[in-house]
Amino acid sequence: MPNIVGPLIPVSTSMPPLEAHLSHLLHLSNSESTSRVLIERFYMPRRQAKELGLIMSTHISQGIEFHRQSINAPNRVRPVLQYYSYLNLATACILAYQPPGYQGYKHHGVEDKSYKLTHLDLSSALMSMRKGAIPLFHSIISDETLYNQKFRFNELLSAIPLLTHELKSVFNINTQQILLNEHLTNIN
Repeated sequence: MPNIVGPLIPVSTSMPPLEAHLSHLLHLSNSESTSRVLIERFYMPRRQAKELGLIMSTHISQGIEFHRQSINAPNRVRPVLQYYSYLNLATACILAYQPPGYQGYKHHGVEDKSYKLTHLDLSSALMSMRKGAIPLFHSIISDETLYNQKFRFNELLSAIPLLTHELKSVFNINTQQILLNEHLTNIN
């Protein structure tokens, strides 16, 4: 969906990047502010914007609070709080953009398949996507669909280099990237 982020404008701040984004969203935790945005940017009728603004502002407030609580939470709890922060902010976005099937936002859309495993290998399917908030949010920011897709262990592992900083600072785990190149050598 075009223009979800808007124009890229250089901004400088002394705040950590995630805190700066959350501070920017803080005004949307007020239902009147959210209603105004729905009217002005999404051309929503005033009555609908007022009703939806109340629901969206609640999701935004919860998302911000889950994030704030995750900052000092124990390592085993932090990912759950961050997941619910993401889920609430994604739900608010879904309600604003209303992609096809958006009424299914009341479900997460992610199914854990790991409990069925008898052994774990790289091709093990760990999760699948159903209808719900996560694939709906993805449909807003991407042309790809996640519906009915399964994610295998090797696909989830490939994202670990993106988590290098958090793994080091929070869990004191150092990651190492290994590059394997296959090539044929003609020995004749």
